Amino acid sequence: MFEKCQGLANDDFERNHEEIASSARAELEGHPINKESVIWKDAKADFERHLLQEKEIFKALNEDEVEVIRLKQKINEYKKIMDEAAKHTYLVPSNKIHGVIGPSGFLGRGGYGKVRLAFTDSLGAIAIKCFSLTGPRVEIGTMKNKFMKEVELASKASHVNVVRVEGYTTWPDAMGVLLEFMPAGNLQSLLLGRDQTNSYCIPTIPAVIRLRNCADVASGMTFLHHGFAVDQRMTHGDLKPDNILLTADLRCKISDFGGADFATCTEFTSNRSSSGNTFTLLYAAPELLRSPSARPTKAMDIFCTSMIFRSVLARKPPVENASNRRIREAYLNSVQSGGRPDPDEVHGEFTIPEDIEIINLLKDEMKKCWAHDPAQRPSMMQIRDNLFQLLSRQDVKVISRHVSDIIQHMEVEQPFRHQCQCATFDRFTPPSFEYNG
Repeated sequence: MFEKCQGLANDDFERNHEEIASSARAELEGHPINKESVIWKDAKADFERHLLQEKEIFKALNEDEVEVIRLKQKINEYKKIMDEAAKHTYLVPSNKIHGVIGPSGFLGRGGYGKVRLAFTDSLGAIAIKCFSLTGPRVEIGTMKNKFMKEVELASKASHVNVVRVEGYTTWPDAMGVLLEFMPAGNLQSLLLGRDQTNSYCIPTIPAVIRLRNCADVASGMTFLHHGFAVDQRMTHGDLKPDNILLTADLRCKISDFGGADFATCTEFTSNRSSSGNTFTLLYAAPELLRSPSARPTKAMDIFCTSMIFRSVLARKPPVENASNRRIREAYLNSVQSGGRPDPDEVHGEFTIPEDIEIINLLKDEMKKCWAHDPAQRPSMMQIRDNLFQLLSRQDVKVISRHVSDIIQHMEVEQPFRHQCQCATFDRFTPPSFEYNG
């Protein structure tokens, strides 16, 4: 790229320098890193400063041969720095993160640990999944390396129905995943949330919104199953309504993909097999219930999708009162032997033909997805295409009106740093991550 520098005439300096700079920028832009990450934005700004420095050096020297040698040396030196920095592309130093103090900073608890609200100067509001690493030092080092590779892979999952992974941060014996902030909670709270009188917080969810929910889930999962390069395709491993987050306009995004791998690094796993797999029993496929140490498969994700569709239709979990051990075990035994929840249970009355068509399609897809033989389940791409074919015929204005009606019953608010009491995240002490100030 830089051979063009040889024998440059002074009159052509500006033109040739810009040509070289443009080529260098293109090379940098081609680097496979998350272009929304803090490190990338800092590196790009640093690179522009470097080009300006090179321009001044170039002007100051008179002999063409010396100019070329000096320019090449500086570029090679910079590229070495960039190559080293690329190994840590997704690392955001904890002292660059400002965590929200108090109850408003606590977004929830998952299988890994606490989820906290925080801010960075470059990203604004973000969610951070924080968890401890346990075990001997050597094992912790191995876990960290595996974790960083998983985060880098997840950071490449750029899709409208997949939660964006911004990077990660570290503390002594602890790590955190930085995620885009989703202001409307998750699908679980939308479908099943109850108020103090045990009534649904969202009284009515129209059929077309349920169709869009399911189409979004299928779209995000299709990307994870089929959208990556062959050697980077993912199974989810723990798909459930809690892991489907909502944007401000109630679009669904898949979260916690690759979770089975992340969870093996932590002490907060919920349903862990002897091999380290973590999954939610009530949504698990029968073959996984029979062999908990089995490697997660696409077919298992598709079965989980059927249970999500069923929750969308019935506005209930697969089985109620699952905290009762006898009820839970009876249900799990039934699933292993071919039993399923009532496929015809639907919350709400749908009488107009358009709604009935939607409900019937969701039932059909649900039943295909929970086939007992994994080989008989459709691909996620087939599910997506069937749902989008019907969704494409719906009136966008009607959908927007329904979304507005639902949001009136929800607390959907984008947080701003100046409205929150914050402290740098290095003042949170693992494993509790409670504020020490």
